[in-house]
Amino acid sequence: MRKPRPQNRVLRAIELVEDGIVVLLFAAIVIIALLQIILRNLFDGGFSWATPALGILLLWLTLSGAGVAARKGNHIAINVLSRNLSPYRECLVRTVTNVFTAFICAVIAYYSVLFVQMDYEMESTLFADVPAWVGELILPISFSLLMVRYCIAAVEETRRLKRL
Repeated sequence: MRKPRPQNRVLRAIELVEDGIVVLLFAAIVIIALLQIILRNLFDGGFSWATPALGILLLWLTLSGAGVAARKGNHIAINVLSRNLSPYRECLVRTVTNVFTAFICAVIAYYSVLFVQMDYEMESTLFADVPAWVGELILPISFSLLMVRYCIAAVEETRRLKRL
């Protein structure tokens, strides 16, 4: 068995952190929602912060999950044309698609940084005096990571294109 290269170990560690974040966010959503249901039904009470917190956690889970889906290639894709293309042209289409997707993610990341910065300067809050920018921080983080992931995919497709 080959000894894994350091680069592969680093990438694997990043993947484990990503997967762990998704699991923790999902567990937090389930636990808070269950507690809220129990408290409302049995004790006519609940946490005033639970509903907005669940919304923010769901946003974080969704965007974190998008990164995992992109990493595994399980994202939504429309493959109507690519089935009828030659391997070279199919690889070319994937390259262009990855570059375009990276560009869109970069634009969204840029404007989400401006959005987070605006809420930071306005000192707006979400719930329980949690600053709004903390909840929104996932937007520039996730779209920046998606941009990097699709840039890497575009480079890999370009290398594959040269071999065809």
